Amino acid sequence: MSNFRIVFAQPWFLLLLIPALALTLIPYFRLSRRHRRTRNRITSIVLHLIVMFLATFTLAGMHFEYQIPNDENEIILLVDVSDSEEQAQIARDEFVELVLNDSKFDNYKVGVVTFGFDQRYAVPLTYEVEGIYDKYIDADLPDISATNVADALTYTASLFGNPQTGKIVLITDGKETDNEDKTYNLIRSVVAQGTKVDVAYVPSEFSEDWVQLTNVELPETHINAGEDFPIKLVVQSKEEVKGVKIELFDNGVLSKTMPVQNIDLIKGTQTVLFTHNMQDQGFHEILFKITLAEDGLEQNNEYRTYMNLEMFNKILIIERADESQALVAMLNNEKQYDITVQNIKAEGIPETVDDLR
Repeated sequence: MSNFRIVFAQPWFLLLLIPALALTLIPYFRLSRRHRRTRNRITSIVLHLIVMFLATFTLAGMHFEYQIPNDENEIILLVDVSDSEEQAQIARDEFVELVLNDSKFDNYKVGVVTFGFDQRYAVPLTYEVEGIYDKYIDADLPDISATNVADALTYTASLFGNPQTGKIVLITDGKETDNEDKTYNLIRSVVAQGTKVDVAYVPSEFSEDWVQLTNVELPETHINAGEDFPIKLVVQSKEEVKGVKIELFDNGVLSKTMPVQNIDLIKGTQTVLFTHNMQDQGFHEILFKITLAEDGLEQNNEYRTYMNLEMFNKILIIERADESQALVAMLNNEKQYDITVQNIKAEGIPETVDDLR
């Protein structure tokens, strides 16, 4: 546990301590010394002070904040090195360096896998982020004669010690030459096991004043179907750019909640907030596209991330007799739940996980 601190949601209520202390202490000190030094009087004043402080702290919304490092978080950069064009290599390496520099203070393991036709575990997962970029640059290259994203994802997903808290960032120009049809289905299976997958698109050709999307932050809490939720998109630009259009697609369909944002980019990094909702459960591909309005480039930067939206709408009601009709009727009135009623006299109590499910 670190960064422990006491926080007051409404600190102005602490001003109530002044009149409360006055109302408590003035009557006490007005008593003669003989009467105020008795055990009962001292016990009473101490209890009054404790209750007064606790009540005031409660009104002020006192709470504690602290951070608990999660040593199980792991992130692997899966870098496509099959493209030998000089511009693509520069952009790719700059993106890798940016992500690694941002990871220095996050206290999770970081690793790098490079791939083309096969894969190389360039930098094994480690907490020592300082020297990772140099190790990535100096690592032996894989066979770069082709691009096999599917096998690279399969290999990378097997490297996590804790798949449920792992994340793969695929950095590629999107030009795959092997197993292209297999990649999408493979991403679905990796996401289903709990590992997040983000895709950073690094084009082979781009202007000098290039803009790139570097990260997408999704909510950590459970999201219900039809519920609005925020998505933070991190954008980096080498120069100030006016009139940039950013679009949000969900499974190839332009978002209906907040489909487009037209913004002016600053030089450096900024965060753009989108609001989105998903009407259907299951697998979702979230795609962001960015267009430079002033020059009309058709080849835009893209960033993909994936979510598996689960609906927890199954309810099991266990009863001794016909006692649950009112509850079932109330829940069915909302038409959101799949309800099973089991009578323990007739059917017994579920004893295994499979029975409960």
